[in-house]
Amino acid sequence: MNAENPQLNSDTLLTLVVAELLLSPESGTTWIKDFAIDLGFELPQDQAETIDSEANRTLDQLAIPFVESLPEPYQTKYRWILEQRADQLHPLGEGHGEDLAL
Repeated sequence: MNAENPQLNSDTLLTLVVAELLLSPESGTTWIKDFAIDLGFELPQDQAETIDSEANRTLDQLAIPFVESLPEPYQTKYRWILEQRADQLHPLGEGHGEDLAL
């Protein structure tokens, strides 16, 4: 255990690392377009943006169980990130984005 933060152990640290990777991917439309070209597919920018958005949405969904398993001080930060991203996907609110609700 960490003397400065008794709730941080190797399991919690692993979960934090996974949550960070899922919520902060190092990809984007350029990477997606390059990946498509490597596979022999020319991808227009609007489709690359759609795929990027859907990939981030999928990563958010994968992050939810990791966020839920964190101790409260860490969980609060990552829940906020997920809620902000859900709001960006569904700026209308009122039932939109409920599929991302924690």
